[in-house]
Amino acid sequence: MAERGGMSQRRHALKRVDTKSEKQCIIGMRTLTCLFVMIVYVGFSGESFGYIYSAGGEEISLVEELPDTNEWNNVDACVLHKQFWILWVPLWNWDARYVLGREGSDQYYEVENEALLARLEEEYGEAASAIPFWDKIGGKLLFPLLILLYSLKGKFGSDKSEE
Repeated sequence: MAERGGMSQRRHALKRVDTKSEKQCIIGMRTLTCLFVMIVYVGFSGESFGYIYSAGGEEISLVEELPDTNEWNNVDACVLHKQFWILWVPLWNWDARYVLGREGSDQYYEVENEALLARLEEEYGEAASAIPFWDKIGGKLLFPLLILLYSLKGKFGSDKSEE
């Protein structure tokens, strides 16, 4: 008989009380798991690579508009850098260098004019410091903020009392 009472106490101790916050946590974990699986599945399929994230795509950003002369015909001073982004939010940049080209274009020319290269480095610093704010810092600020807002949404969401 004493043994039987001990079993009921153990069952009672193992019984979980489901609260609203625990249910929200479970739903949030399921959502994050589904999102992770979707990113991995969609991200590694050949046709859709780059729509969720990009690891190492080259970006060309305008540094200075050059006058249209015979020497600089239809090109501007730009910085070419590789960029890692998730959901179009830039998170990391590397391998930056000055080039001649047009912002948003895929074509560029290496800077062969040493005087121009020296002037760009003197005026804007090394190429990595010439990357625009959004690409350099903006994504790093926005991404954690989005995660924080998503996590606080469940905590401070509408509390409807259950009857």
